Amino acid sequence: MELHPKLPENWSDIATFARLKSKVPGVGTALFEKSKTFAKQAGIVAINATIRADNKGGLAYYKKMGFEKYLENKAKLLNDGTPVDRVSKRYSVA
Repeated sequence: MELHPKLPENWSDIATFARLKSKVPGVGTALFEKSKTFAKQAGIVAINATIRADNKGGLAYYKKMGFEKYLENKAKLLNDGTPVDRVSKRYSVA
């Protein structure tokens, strides 16, 4: 997690990555629990996650963690020029 200049004040950006093979159930949930605790202690009011629209696993993970879609950017270009939509989801830190 880190602050990002394009996000509102007191928002943090998060990125979570998982290995494709030999997944360990519960690791992502445990990691996000630690992230929420850190965010609360740091005075963060919301956490942003921006996920490629073709990343079904990432979209499902952030939905499971309680993130809600608030923005979609169409056809952002990858390094090879391929257009891919990006979905931004927000988690409100209580």
